[in-house]
Amino acid sequence: MSTPNPELRRQVIAIYKAELLHLGKDYPQGFSYFRPRLHRAFMANAHLRDEEDVRRGIARAEFVKKGEPPPPTKNPTQPNFFLYPFSSSPFSS
Repeated sequence: MSTPNPELRRQVIAIYKAELLHLGKDYPQGFSYFRPRLHRAFMANAHLRDEEDVRRGIARAEFVKKGEPPPPTKNPTQPNFFLYPFSSSPFSS
């Protein structure tokens, strides 16, 4: 297994500690609810070693930090519900 890029590792740690954990302090359900879920989300991606995958994860964390919907997926079979307003989605009944 290759070692991760030290610069990307610093970015991931900075996003986790300085930015997203700080957002959890104002979370409506409390920090004790927010922190384990954030930790679980980061640990689910701890196996990533490819730089492109790590950059994609950093971009996803930036979207979470800004409160925007996630970027579109590259999988053409998975619908991206954020492209449609909720009232006029072609997937709603």
